[in-house]
Amino acid sequence: MSQGGVPGRRIGSVSAYEINEVSRWLDDLTVAEGLPQKVFVLHQFRTDMIRKINLVSARPNLAMVQHVDGFGSPAAKLATFRAVLRPRQFTPGLKLFYDEDVPLMQAARVLRIRPEISFVSYQ
Repeated sequence: MSQGGVPGRRIGSVSAYEINEVSRWLDDLTVAEGLPQKVFVLHQFRTDMIRKINLVSARPNLAMVQHVDGFGSPAAKLATFRAVLRPRQFTPGLKLFYDEDVPLMQAARVLRIRPEISFVSYQ
């Protein structure tokens, strides 16, 4: 979020450089402390939210999940999913909303989505 930006009123963005700095730190910490692999979630519902996404680096000790958001009908949610998803670069993830998704996509429907979704969150 740029200076003066108000969360909830303006949609922020992040650069690949910023993501790479944080993911490098977490990857190094995981190695230094002998920790198991960590989930690194990149939340996104617009293509411009992650600038130069193609430059985001993979990290061996992080499961890089692209957590696709958006709300509305299942068709609208899937359109957003298909517009922003980069399945060759990240593990596909999906966010579902109990109140905003009308109707809420059922688990059986989520399991039929391709590429296969490996991470689902509910809000």
